[in-house]
Amino acid sequence: GRLINQMPVLMAVQAANCSPLIQVTNPDEPAKEGETLAEGIRIIKPLRWDEIRETITSNNFPVQLVEEEKIRRGQRALAEQGIFAEMTSSVVWNAYEQNKADLPGPVVVLISGHGLKSA
Repeated sequence: GRLINQMPVLMAVQAANCSPLIQVTNPDEPAKEGETLAEGIRIIKPLRWDEIRETITSNNFPVQLVEEEKIRRGQRALAEQGIFAEMTSSVVWNAYEQNKADLPGPVVVLISGHGLKSA
């Protein structure tokens, strides 16, 4: 049998300072390759670019960009809830906060890196 009845809503999230995925949903938007607090996702050309692009396109996943200060705020917000996340993992919190009113429940936010990793 199936583990789930329907595909969950997924969203691609990137630091605004390094944002190649924005070109998938908005080809006129230039990709940025700059410094970011979220150093774990500072990759201008992801290894599996073709597969990533195809997945985003075929499933109509939105791409959310997160500014540097919002990455910091996300880390603080998670810490206030007892989750010490690294900056790379903290980008998802802002995307959740910006979109939570439009997301069907339940919502799962993946936090994959411990705060000590970038401390």
